[in-house]
Amino acid sequence: MAFQGIKTIINLLTETCQIEYLGFIISSNLDFNTQIIDNFKKVQSSFFGISFLLPKNNPNALPNFKSFMYRTYCLSKFTYGLEALTLNGSTKDFINILQNNLIRQMFKLGPYCRMSRVLRMLKIFNFDELYLFSKLSFIDTIKHNYLSSQILKSMLNELPTKKSLSSDIKLITDYFNIEAHNITSNINKLKEKLKNNHKTNDGISDSIWLCLNNLRFKHYRQLLKELNMIKILF
Repeated sequence: MAFQGIKTIINLLTETCQIEYLGFIISSNLDFNTQIIDNFKKVQSSFFGISFLLPKNNPNALPNFKSFMYRTYCLSKFTYGLEALTLNGSTKDFINILQNNLIRQMFKLGPYCRMSRVLRMLKIFNFDELYLFSKLSFIDTIKHNYLSSQILKSMLNELPTKKSLSSDIKLITDYFNIEAHNITSNINKLKEKLKNNHKTNDGISDSIWLCLNNLRFKHYRQLLKELNMIKILF
């Protein structure tokens, strides 16, 4: 009887046509680069799906609130599982473009508005920074397990390949100008250095923040456009 019951349950099972990994629905060809682009496109709909939460009676709170909701709700859904993936350069560039376009939509900025300073003032990583931050978090996690730490130690001494964590380690060493064997002991410092990219202390950035808080006025939108034409020297 028990066997018959199990057999009945098995007969009800259907063959799946997709794979899910860490919350990601993976395409049949296991192309993570294509999949991650599709997943990021969902970030846009997730943000505008919660736009009704934006404070209507306090326009000056909008930049902080939009940035907070984007970073904590929308991006967190996207970055879940990102740390375990290795993406190629063209994919990262394309996602960076998608994010810039999304931020422009969020704040109704012009299509040619440069985003470097705007992202800094909103405390939002560009995708290259976000990718590095996720890799540092991944290394920080696996270094505490003996087996995975031994694998990591071996990879720190490997030549980089195109499709493995060792290629991401090479990105970290190049970006921070640090030797690979010093990464694990300096994880927190490296992550803090990325966060410090958002700390600005210049008049142009302060003016951009003022404009972001007053985009409902045409002359502030025009001023923001002009400020973003100024070449970044830092």
